[in-house]
Amino acid sequence: LFQTGDWIGQLKPSDPSVEPSSLDGLGRLLDSVYETGTPLLLKATMHLGSVCRPGSDRGGKSSREYELMELSPVARPKEGGEYLHPKLSYRRIFLYENVNARKKTGLVGVFVMEGGSGDRSSSSEDDLSRPQSSSDGSFQLSATCHFWVVKPGGKRVQRSITARQCEGLFGRLLAQLRDINGGGDEGESSNDYACLSPESNFSVPNLSYVPDEAGAFAGANDVLNKYLQSNNGPTLLMSNTARPDLRKLVPTCNSFPMVPLAFPPG
Repeated sequence: LFQTGDWIGQLKPSDPSVEPSSLDGLGRLLDSVYETGTPLLLKATMHLGSVCRPGSDRGGKSSREYELMELSPVARPKEGGEYLHPKLSYRRIFLYENVNARKKTGLVGVFVMEGGSGDRSSSSEDDLSRPQSSSDGSFQLSATCHFWVVKPGGKRVQRSITARQCEGLFGRLLAQLRDINGGGDEGESSNDYACLSPESNFSVPNLSYVPDEAGAFAGANDVLNKYLQSNNGPTLLMSNTARPDLRKLVPTCNSFPMVPLAFPPG
């Protein structure tokens, strides 16, 4: 970061038709210059890393150093295709946040999904990415959920909902989804949710009332930290929030690959 010195006076126009005197006021337009010490090779590697990978034939080389000619482009997923390899096995967690900063009320939830995605040949769990491959009534959509209700007064306020009520609400919602009639052709399943199993389970081991959002995010951070310590394998963390300070409020988020999801209407 350069904010002082005479470096501005050393700038020259790239166009020879531009008079150097036209740059006299440049110092009032420029506030700072960043990354002047970043090696160009590092910048190139950071850019290439998202579209290239080492080639399979390296002539017997075993070191981790690569020549640029040894990199091969990675084909982009075709439209409608999958970004991750279909045999890659991973789990998922959903972090929900909806806090009204003005009223200082809201809800923070962590949904630890049971089952995984990708190749489940070594497991009896369903593939959460491909519910359409499950027969009617066989797809279990279960989760363990932790909720923090943000409400001034915290534990002293009147509790408007209990953990048992949350579990019952999920059961009723599941029944409504399975009863939806999509109006399909005769002989075909007209319900996109017909694969959902009535044995799907929604457990709420923790429903806490906290006085502010800091307490809610601290609780969410503890749940995610305990999940990491349990060595559950590769896990994606999905979240509906676009708060730029989320990684500061929930530091354990930095240990997960995060997938932002659009906030649902309403």
